[in-house]
Amino acid sequence: MNDTEIISGFGTWCIKHSISSKNILVVTVQENRSTKYSSLVIDFANDRILPNYPAEMLTDYKECREGKYLVCYKENLQLPEAFDAALDMMKSLKLSDRPLPSGHLVPYKPTRTQHDQKFSDFIKGKGDYPDVVFEVKTQVNNGPLLHTKYFCLCNDEIREVHGSFTNKLHSFKNFKCPSENLFIGIDLYTSQEGYNYHHMRLNPFTKVEPDVLRDFLDVAGVLLKS
Repeated sequence: MNDTEIISGFGTWCIKHSISSKNILVVTVQENRSTKYSSLVIDFANDRILPNYPAEMLTDYKECREGKYLVCYKENLQLPEAFDAALDMMKSLKLSDRPLPSGHLVPYKPTRTQHDQKFSDFIKGKGDYPDVVFEVKTQVNNGPLLHTKYFCLCNDEIREVHGSFTNKLHSFKNFKCPSENLFIGIDLYTSQEGYNYHHMRLNPFTKVEPDVLRDFLDVAGVLLKS
């Protein structure tokens, strides 16, 4: 699916459910109890999909169900001041290849998970988790996304990996790096499809999984037929 089809489909879905299709919609769609999901930051006013929206502004949101899918969303959001200008500036920067900032990381709204040890070991660069992929999203604090990278931790060595990772474990940690004015989001993916007992939270980052979105819009009865 291309961006135009996705935006049109969700615009129709919003109208169907009396959800605002003005300004920005942040939405996460998860197949019930599974690791399959997709998340979007849709800027209806400018007919585009944004890479992220500041997580600090998404502390409260709504939830609903659409067939076999669980949906959480926040509607009619405004683009933060100077967000576009900062995004353009960041595109011209040469970013570091290091997995995490060199400055001290401060947990942002810390939560306990069954995978806490994995996060701790990854930050320390010590451990061995051959079946886990660590997704690291780095953004300007309260600003635009800089990049998304994937890493594995094997035999006390962090290595960047490339590919399409779609099976998400229900675990995440967010951090701030005050010295570099950065916000870091770390999510866990697994090499095997799994089961998620909990509903995923509203994800502040766009992650397009075409098969999930196409099926969701079809289930919702708003998929454009080619």
